Amino acid sequence: AQTELAISYRVAKRIGEAIALEKESLRLKRKNLPPGDPMMVESMNNLAACYEQSNRKAEAEALRRELVELKARLADKKPTQP
Repeated sequence: AQTELAISYRVAKRIGEAIALEKESLRLKRKNLPPGDPMMVESMNNLAACYEQSNRKAEAEALRRELVELKARLADKKPTQP
């Protein structure tokens, strides 16, 4: 529900409110979900999009970089097929 409201805020150009909701949503997901969980990845992408929309490029880039690193770590942990 929080993510949907944040998206609505973003569409309505209420970006400050959207960022606050996305940050809280991501904080809760980081606390309660394993790294790489699809819902956490979605929250990271949503927050990065909010940062980009508000011209906070460095913060958006940092989140995107974290996602790339996370995906690389998860790929390294996957067992290889014979």
